[in-house]
Amino acid sequence: MALKQMIELNLDRVDPVNAAIIWKTPKMMTTRSSDGDVIANGFTSNSCKRLKDKVCIITGAASGLGEATAYLFASHGASLILADVQDQLGRDVAAKIGPQATYVHCNVSIEADVAAMVDTCIHQFGRLDVLYNNAAILFNDGPLVDMDIAQFDMVHAVNVRGVALGLKYGARVMVEGGSIINTTSISATMAIKSTDMAYTSSKHAILGLTKAAAEKLGPCGIRVNSVAPATMFTPMVIKAVQGTSLSLDMFAAMVEANRVLKLQDGLKVEDVANAVLFLASNESRYVSGHNLVVDGAHIVRA
Repeated sequence: MALKQMIELNLDRVDPVNAAIIWKTPKMMTTRSSDGDVIANGFTSNSCKRLKDKVCIITGAASGLGEATAYLFASHGASLILADVQDQLGRDVAAKIGPQATYVHCNVSIEADVAAMVDTCIHQFGRLDVLYNNAAILFNDGPLVDMDIAQFDMVHAVNVRGVALGLKYGARVMVEGGSIINTTSISATMAIKSTDMAYTSSKHAILGLTKAAAEKLGPCGIRVNSVAPATMFTPMVIKAVQGTSLSLDMFAAMVEANRVLKLQDGLKVEDVANAVLFLASNESRYVSGHNLVVDGAHIVRA
């Protein structure tokens, strides 16, 4: 398959400054079954709803992996709080899912926002069973000797502080136990040439938080795990690549060259969302402190 065919051009999103087409993962399409269940592309609704009667919070839910996970969780019967700072996109996702989903504005680096997000969940649904700390940001930080420390701090504020705050406020209300999942990356265990230092170090820190929290919250019946994807063509990644000297074709070629598992269409957000679903469901009831890598054997070469 040609490299350009790995990514769908979405003509609905155009960079307002450069009037350039933004490449992104295939547009999420949702329909409803005869009994009202949400069916997202790549997912099918079935009688075995793995999150039936569960209340879930997803941060970074307006696009990319968070959006895909929101549709998947909804198709499995979850009630959802969708959190993000991209308000219109977030409201659109909630509207597509329907009344079982509520969008809230939340900057995960701000403690009051995270506390309010969890309060909204308890006020609306009365409980919290699953928290998916997925929100993250990524920049191109250039040469190490020219590092922008303010930008470095911003990445850590969202990526690391955001997870820590989610753990703090989420665990407080999981009175009957629950599952907390954090998004790391293959950058949590290795350095990747094309990934900036702030992002790489933040993902290493999230892995540490995951392990420490699993040990501390285990006696409360709360499982804490992380999911570590390889590179995907999400809006966040595409925006970061556009800030470099690489073209998207060049970047796609680098990703293709590093692939070990040769599936025709490469890694999709749905693949990672399915891993998150496993960690959220009762099927992983005794899995905690684990970093589930979804990379097609990429890191075996490290």
